[in-house]
Amino acid sequence: MQAQAEGVAPVAQGGGTPPGLSARVSPRGLPLPVDAHIDAYAKFGSDRRLTGVEAFAPLSWDGQILTFADLRFVGDDADGREFNAGLGLRRVSDDGSYILGGYGFFDRRRSSTGNLYSQMTAGAELLTEDWDFRANGYVPLSKERVLSETRTALPASLTLSGTGILASGGEAIAQAIEHPMAGADFEIGRKLPFLESTWFADTRAYAGVFHFDAEGVRAMDGFRFRVETAPLSWLRFGAEHQQDNIRGETDFVEARVRIPLDFWRRGKSREVTRPEGILNRLDTRISRDVDVV
Repeated sequence: MQAQAEGVAPVAQGGGTPPGLSARVSPRGLPLPVDAHIDAYAKFGSDRRLTGVEAFAPLSWDGQILTFADLRFVGDDADGREFNAGLGLRRVSDDGSYILGGYGFFDRRRSSTGNLYSQMTAGAELLTEDWDFRANGYVPLSKERVLSETRTALPASLTLSGTGILASGGEAIAQAIEHPMAGADFEIGRKLPFLESTWFADTRAYAGVFHFDAEGVRAMDGFRFRVETAPLSWLRFGAEHQQDNIRGETDFVEARVRIPLDFWRRGKSREVTRPEGILNRLDTRISRDVDVV
């Protein structure tokens, strides 16, 4: 841990740029430890296919606390579309051994039926060089939508009641309703140490659980396992298995390409370095549920 602490202290003191840090300067006058980037990805699943882009941009850095913006757009092959706009904060511990973070998103989704939904997402995380802990909560801002309504006439009948005659009948109404669901998820991840000396040194495995519910519908409970690896700084692969009591089993494989937004500066230098120690995790991607509904 000593090397990690040494990686933080020079920045907090406002000294020169430590090895591996970006030369880009924050509003406070300190070099930003990570650069802005865009990720483009495709996920191929057993039930659907997703494609999307995500943009990460550091906003300020005081040597210990990083603020950042996180913008995302994703679409699927069932005409669903979703946009997420988030802000986050990550704080490096005094001894440089871990990062505590928090973030919030506003989410807007067009479902495959063409209806629009909004929700708020909030989350907290703890990151070390080897471990990830993350919890998210989701609160819908939109109400349910009626997709279709079927009215069926009931047969009329006449019955005697005392000295009178009663007529009964009417109609039965059946509705198909789309519900936005509130919920939460939790995930824990671990870097795989046995791959440390290989091309796949940056490989992590994750396990998580989730729960979603809404009034008048069956609650959804499930679990998720996933693994991701980055053989190159700009290339990442992943695989995921998910299972719940509503949708059953779903599997995904993913390919992700990272485009640094300072590529024009990097093109002038053959050496591209990453920050070392715990600072290397300041731009870790936030893992969260994709769908609002």
